[in-house]
Amino acid sequence: MLVLSRREDESIVFPGLGIQVRVLKVSGQSVKIGVDAPRRAKVLRGELAGAQDLGVELLQECVGGFAAEVRPRLAEAAEILRDVSETIDECNWQDAQPLLNRLFLQLKWLDTRARCMIGEVPQNSTTRTRALIVEDNDNEAKLLASYLRLKNIDVETVPHGAAAISALTRPNLPQAIVLDMRMPRYDGRWTVNRLRSDPRFDDIKIYAVSGDHPNDFGVEIGPTGVNQWLRKPVNPEELARQIVPSTFEYAAGI
Repeated sequence: MLVLSRREDESIVFPGLGIQVRVLKVSGQSVKIGVDAPRRAKVLRGELAGAQDLGVELLQECVGGFAAEVRPRLAEAAEILRDVSETIDECNWQDAQPLLNRLFLQLKWLDTRARCMIGEVPQNSTTRTRALIVEDNDNEAKLLASYLRLKNIDVETVPHGAAAISALTRPNLPQAIVLDMRMPRYDGRWTVNRLRSDPRFDDIKIYAVSGDHPNDFGVEIGPTGVNQWLRKPVNPEELARQIVPSTFEYAAGI
């Protein structure tokens, strides 16, 4: 490992890679660093070094859970279709109708579950929990949003605080905001101050997400600040339970 000492405004350059790392500010035990790299280069914070493995694990969990839920539904739908076929062959139309109704409900459940996985919002979204993710890292935002949608939570993602405030001007406010505290512009502190200065947003829970300590941002954990401080990398399952305690008890309405 190469160890170097750098002051503010000094940098480290990797000429062959087109990468430059510059020390922007030193404050106490915290160092603010800027990275200039080609667009194709992937840059991750240290605590996210295993994010790719986490993404694969979450994807496997999502797909595995979805398959476990879908398999018995498909088996029952196939059995209903067989009964419908036999009933029609016997010209017993009166008995066929309730079977077709049952089949419709099973197919409706499968359609709703599939739409949740790909992020579409069902028509009855006004009765569902909504969350807004404010995160400048697109990969992190998509990964977390996909997991929450699997747990029957409608999710919108925005890249910074100003976009979050703009999103909140639309009807159907979210019940929860998952807020990355360290963003290059309109960061978490700016966003919290804007939200808590507007009484329209008093009922929205704010979950701050950061690898840093709350004291580094001067943000209170309480009614005038954030409701909870979550350390990165975030445990998506625990976050889903915080947003909707009963979110794992999926109600299909059947």
